[in-house]
Amino acid sequence: MKILIAEDNLMNQLLMKIYMNQLGWTYVIVENGLLAVESCKTGDFDFILMDIKMPVLDGIEATKLIRTFNTQIPIIAVTAHSEFHTRLECINAGMNEFIEKPFTGEQIRSVIARLSGSGS
Repeated sequence: MKILIAEDNLMNQLLMKIYMNQLGWTYVIVENGLLAVESCKTGDFDFILMDIKMPVLDGIEATKLIRTFNTQIPIIAVTAHSEFHTRLECINAGMNEFIEKPFTGEQIRSVIARLSGSGS
């Protein structure tokens, strides 16, 4: 499993690294939405974990751009902004799922398993 992680917060990046290593998945971490879009164009990823509030280009706009050239890759919002309107924005942008911060490695594994059809 190869995951693209778009996250600007250094502590959350560290947490993601720990979880990815525990799960045995390979990953690339970028610190803004523009780098996520560029990485998605050049990399072969199975999933994207997308923060919403980032510098340069936020996760909503990054997702909209990714969806112009890749409609298949599952994009999962990972954000502390869990209000209904934020969830609706994520869905309308083309995201497949939503994980609320703070999160656990098990939550990430479970959502990815469900989206990939492996169940667990």
